[in-house]
Amino acid sequence: MSDNSKWSSKIGFILASAGSAIGLGAVWKFPYMTAANGGGGFLLVFLIFTLLIGLPLLLAEFVLGRGAGVSAIRTFGKLGKNKKYNVWSDPKKLDLG
Repeated sequence: MSDNSKWSSKIGFILASAGSAIGLGAVWKFPYMTAANGGGGFLLVFLIFTLLIGLPLLLAEFVLGRGAGVSAIRTFGKLGKNKKYNVWSDPKKLDLG
């Protein structure tokens, strides 16, 4: 990676920032409000399932990204068996008009 890396588009930066903000809200405010209002048992279950489901999915995403060597959308395009319905493998197939 070069020393002068940049975002390729403004929309990519905006979506990444929004995802980060939403993720931080889920990690910090939701468990705090739940425990403060008497939902400690639910909070424990929430944290257990976050680790049991979230961590393997995160690792799978890393492995797929490193293995394919392309962007996330193109990675799932490589995995798709039915190319007829897999519009994400070729952005030209995506008809928005």
